[in-house]
Amino acid sequence: MRKNWKSIVSFILVFIVLGTAYFLLQRTEPPKSPAEVTPTPIIQVLSEDATQVMQIEITNGEETYAFTRSAATEPWVVKNEPYVEIYSNRVESLCVSTAMLSAEGLIARSAPDVSIYGLTSPQAAVTLTFENGETATVQIGDMAPGNGGYYARLAESEDVYLIPTATGAQFLSPLSSFRVLMISALNMNDIRYVSITRGGQALVLEYEGTGEDKTVSSSWNITSPIQRKADDSLVQEKLLQPLSNIIAAGVADDNPADVSKYGFAGDTVEIRTLTADVRFSVGEAGGAEYIMLEGKPAVYYMGNDVLSFMDVGAFDVLERMTNLISIDTVSSVDVILPGITANLLIETEGDKSRFFVNGTEADEKAFKNMYVELIALEVDGEVQSPSDIGTQKAEASIVFTFVDGSTTTLAYYPYDEFNYAVYENSECTFYMKKTKITELSAKLQAFAANPAV
Repeated sequence: MRKNWKSIVSFILVFIVLGTAYFLLQRTEPPKSPAEVTPTPIIQVLSEDATQVMQIEITNGEETYAFTRSAATEPWVVKNEPYVEIYSNRVESLCVSTAMLSAEGLIARSAPDVSIYGLTSPQAAVTLTFENGETATVQIGDMAPGNGGYYARLAESEDVYLIPTATGAQFLSPLSSFRVLMISALNMNDIRYVSITRGGQALVLEYEGTGEDKTVSSSWNITSPIQRKADDSLVQEKLLQPLSNIIAAGVADDNPADVSKYGFAGDTVEIRTLTADVRFSVGEAGGAEYIMLEGKPAVYYMGNDVLSFMDVGAFDVLERMTNLISIDTVSSVDVILPGITANLLIETEGDKSRFFVNGTEADEKAFKNMYVELIALEVDGEVQSPSDIGTQKAEASIVFTFVDGSTTTLAYYPYDEFNYAVYENSECTFYMKKTKITELSAKLQAFAANPAV
């Protein structure tokens, strides 16, 4: 009997364990369909026609501002400051959010003490004025624990609601969040002209497409302070990219009587595109940088490194290969370098060409490789006092003779112990390391000694 009693007890215990496990599994199993999930009820605090709202006034912190419009089809403007540029669609979003204000729950009905919700001295108040003159005001109190939304109520009501965090943040927004801070929003590929004047000197670049000339085609030309081909990749990186998307950090002054305190002293930027032009002045004062768009009274202050393009000089974007000349336009090249004098000749008949160095026929590939070495010489800096160089004797020269009989001459004069001043058709602007000419001389000597390789 005792043995049977123990079996019965064991059976009951097993049954209890299995039953408990089944119960727990049922409790933790996820809902099988959305219908089993009970949604949080949405409470409509206000349900007004947003198209009838003609004014929105916001008070938060120490700032009070208002937006007005004359009709539902008209854009919003800042009251008493119509020259202030704003995003009208952002104001419209605020209008709809307020007129159709919904809450995530009713926290307290006829609350005896609204101070515990921060509503005795609200963080913000938004007042809608309708076309018929009636008003509705929403007050924003403290944030609920755990960033769970904001407490809010209608003015003169003791009912406290919980509104979404995003809605409360919208009501707490400063006027600057509605301001247009975009200085330029341009398609980089549409820019055709850039002029940057700083300290009285202008850097000007003009787009010319890919027109054919005696040099390798380039889209951009520097026309001031020098006239020279630009390096397209450098122009894009240092100028076009930062100029096409300029955003201010904020507004320093909307309609200043005196702009000189912002350091505006003649520095300007002009950008021309296929569809629009942008012109503005740049100022600097007290370690801060400012922009003032042409024809607009606002002074914008800029963030760090936004105006990096103001420090770009001609040398920063120029094509540094002084000899960048297409072989298809050349009939011969006369080279005088320390240790060697050579004549490179191209004879063309129909669609066939023959290549010679010092009268000896050369292998086409070897000739073209040597030609690439000639045109790949890059300058290393700008000459500061070219007038002091011309009295010396050139130590190296390269003369390109074109098919049409015209020539381009590059002459290399001593500049200092380590560099040559480069004269391009008698004009001196840049210097080049002497080691580059030494290395070129060694390569030319090797090619002239064995041109068939």
